[in-house]
Amino acid sequence: LIQVKGYVFDDTERKEAEEALKRSEEKYRRLFNEDLTGDFIATPAGEILECNPAFAQIHGFESSEEAVGSNISQFNTSDWENLITRLQDKGKIQDYQSWQVRPDDVKIHVVANVVGIFNDSDELIQVKGYVFDDTERKEAEEALRQSEEKYHRLFDEDLTGDFIATLDGKILECNPAFAEIYGFDTIENALKWNISESNPFDWPYMVTRLKSEGKIMGFQSWQRRSDIMRIHVIANLVGIFNDSGELIQVKGYVFDDTERKQAEEKLESGKQQISNILDSIQDGFMALDNFWNFIYVNQCAAE
Repeated sequence: LIQVKGYVFDDTERKEAEEALKRSEEKYRRLFNEDLTGDFIATPAGEILECNPAFAQIHGFESSEEAVGSNISQFNTSDWENLITRLQDKGKIQDYQSWQVRPDDVKIHVVANVVGIFNDSDELIQVKGYVFDDTERKEAEEALRQSEEKYHRLFDEDLTGDFIATLDGKILECNPAFAEIYGFDTIENALKWNISESNPFDWPYMVTRLKSEGKIMGFQSWQRRSDIMRIHVIANLVGIFNDSGELIQVKGYVFDDTERKQAEEKLESGKQQISNILDSIQDGFMALDNFWNFIYVNQCAAE
């Protein structure tokens, strides 16, 4: 060998571009793997082609490798079919909510953003999705809804008249029993009324007491219903205060005590009438119990 003949060309730009591409791929691969959102690519039939660790964890797999090849449509078949139908029409779907059953039979609620990948013939060939596990929030929301329904049902079915009113007496909320007690045929009509009209003297007095005491138990009052009928009510009242300690609303629980009060007054009136008769006679009159104690003596007998 006496000579070497060679031909070289400057490959720097290509090599730098290749290195840049490699770094970019590594960067996005790292972002993909570290993303807490479950990212996946699947066929329209539901077969997982690629996914990150978060997706595997959300759906109960030990690794991405185990999740790849599984079928996402099996988690909720009707939901997946609906999703594919909508994707073919719209191309992408945001905030799609779904209850799913993982392979380990754990029920989860997920929220997904899904994008369709189409070929040149505009056929859906792949589904790219981003999901996160929303189970705790959804379960809390369901529990809250059930609790609200439960207490709303108790509120509506309560035989005591329950209400919330402003300080000047405007009714903000009430149950059917309250409407019936005050002579309304519907709750809507009761909400147009002002409870201070039932007794213009008692209401300001109760509000004044609430400001200092916070609550009033067993308050008795003669009032006028919306149809002017006179009723006797017993109320338990609680003040609702703001952060500054100012009374802003009144919450009350009332029941119609008219029959008992009328019977009590009638009995008292009868007793008074008998006393008046006995005191008016000229003869001495007295009554004794079985121990010979005086239980009634009229004026003449007393003298």
